[in-house]
Amino acid sequence: MDLNIFLKVGATSKFYGKNEIIFEEGSKPRYFHIVVSGKVEMFFLSEEGKDFTQGFFSDNDTFGEPPLFLNLPYPASARAKIDTEVLRLSKEKFLALVDSNPELKSKFLVILARRIYSKSLGLSSLANCEPEKRILLFINKYRFDNDIEENIRTVLPYTRQELANITGLRIETVIRALSKMKKRGTLNFLNKKVVI
Repeated sequence: MDLNIFLKVGATSKFYGKNEIIFEEGSKPRYFHIVVSGKVEMFFLSEEGKDFTQGFFSDNDTFGEPPLFLNLPYPASARAKIDTEVLRLSKEKFLALVDSNPELKSKFLVILARRIYSKSLGLSSLANCEPEKRILLFINKYRFDNDIEENIRTVLPYTRQELANITGLRIETVIRALSKMKKRGTLNFLNKKVVI
């Protein structure tokens, strides 16, 4: 997405340090956000106090738009996973910009449709009890989210802990499942990272 579109109508940069909260679950949305550089994690805490990751966003990704359009509180929190620069535009200016720009409106329609589809893939993995199946469903979701074709080999950019947070599994369960998948030849590894 072209950042200049947002800069022209008053967007400003804000820097967040590693683990700094960008917005909290339950708060009212005041800004449209787009990652300039870095990595953002959307998450919520389970009843047991465990992080449950909804998604990661990096360079040029937008995040947190549905509550802006719906005028509802954020259903999850967002934090910088590493030092991150985010471009912010006030809610009012963002909505006016989208309303006046049919091309931008179409882009957001596609972004939101892809997210809904991706969430459906994610729900499939949560409904499945087998850890290996959950991990494979997440990998398929990752491929879809990043337009990675089946025949292209790539390194999954998540730690084992992040995989646990995303799939709702315990870290020990993820480690055992990955080990089984490696032995079966379902997955390969490069420097402790999963190769898909």
